[in-house]
Amino acid sequence: VKADYAAGHSLGEISAMAASGVIGFKEAVLLAQIRGEAMAKAVGDGGFGYDPMFIPLGYDKTLGQLDDEIKKSISHRAKALSLAKIILQTL
Repeated sequence: VKADYAAGHSLGEISAMAASGVIGFKEAVLLAQIRGEAMAKAVGDGGFGYDPMFIPLGYDKTLGQLDDEIKKSISHRAKALSLAKIILQTL
């Protein structure tokens, strides 16, 4: 059986790529290992998903360590929602 599509979330993404033949077993194991090492080095417990893994340009803390007001001021999601609000108010 060969699937037309494969999807996953988190480690499931790696599993889906391996199951669909996009990457081999050895590559999947390597990706899972690299992901695990990166997650072990994550700092901070606030935020969304991978926030503890990324330090925004110009800051010395991860997104998981920054307070919500700072994150909202630099968030692409917050900026998109602000623009959407303006557009929706004109309708």
